Amino acid sequence: MKNVFIILFFVLVDTTIVRAQNTVMIFEDKSVSVSSEEHPEQNRYKKKLIEKACSGALAEVTVCFLSEQTASATARKKFVYKQPSFNRSYYSADELSMQQQLFKGKLRRSRKRFAKKVITFMDSYQSSARWTEILAAIVPISRNSNPKKQIFFFTDGIESSEFRQIDKRPLISDKDAKYAALIDVKNLRKKYQLPQKLSGVAKIEFVFPLDMGIGENKRTSQAFLETYWRSVFASFGVKNVVFKSL
Repeated sequence: MKNVFIILFFVLVDTTIVRAQNTVMIFEDKSVSVSSEEHPEQNRYKKKLIEKACSGALAEVTVCFLSEQTASATARKKFVYKQPSFNRSYYSADELSMQQQLFKGKLRRSRKRFAKKVITFMDSYQSSARWTEILAAIVPISRNSNPKKQIFFFTDGIESSEFRQIDKRPLISDKDAKYAALIDVKNLRKKYQLPQKLSGVAKIEFVFPLDMGIGENKRTSQAFLETYWRSVFASFGVKNVVFKSL
């Protein structure tokens, strides 16, 4: 009976940790199609979303690079944030209020340090990949077992891989984009044995650069890219896909 109570205790502890954990996956485009110049607005946005993820007891931020090896485990790194604890028993009743205020400042500083660490890592990664395998990002997403994940793509959204080369054959209509997504998902599933649905995905957000170059061919438009990616993720049961430019 004692062993049963011990097992139940550890199950409850583990469940509490999982529920408290905020999970964010950031996919950063490191291909030649995206300008190597820094985007200050995007960096500020990344910092905010990472700090927000650290609002719980535990946060997991996985940085993945969109390049020629997006599906590979070598193209990503996981960062874990554990919130500092406050032990009120250390302080007298007179001290408690002031110490709680000081602790709030400590929390803000710890979140900022963590966000800076993650952003510094992203900025330090140098790549000049000629292919942008965005579709292959579904591989690490499907293998992340956390029950609630938020996914962010910092990219121009132009797939350039064995599945689809939008840079060479632009999408010309919503119908074209939907059909392309249907074919590409079918081939992607065949290669990687992917599930029918992506479990635990709360939101997928694409962040395009403001100065995104569409190229000389005017038929490629941001609207058709949005249709394409919405159709891709809808095929995996994810409907909450949003787009913004920074």
